[in-house]
Amino acid sequence: MFAVIFTDALGGRIMRKCKTEAEGIKNLQTLKDTGARCGALYREPFHTTIDKKALISWFGGRGDYWTNVSAKDKKVADKRMK
Repeated sequence: MFAVIFTDALGGRIMRKCKTEAEGIKNLQTLKDTGARCGALYREPFHTTIDKKALISWFGGRGDYWTNVSAKDKKVADKRMK
């Protein structure tokens, strides 16, 4: 199982479950295209949203957690959604 966690345009955090990684990536891309502030796809089980091992892909903007981490960690930067 996989989980997409994102922050919508109003600042609410929401989680969606996905059965496959491909479904999660598609869901994450749709969220990015429709104006979500930031989002990440995780492989379950994970214990926190800052778990680098569970992180599969992410997108974000200035000031969000993964953007700040990616400035110092190339492995996280490589997982950024184009």
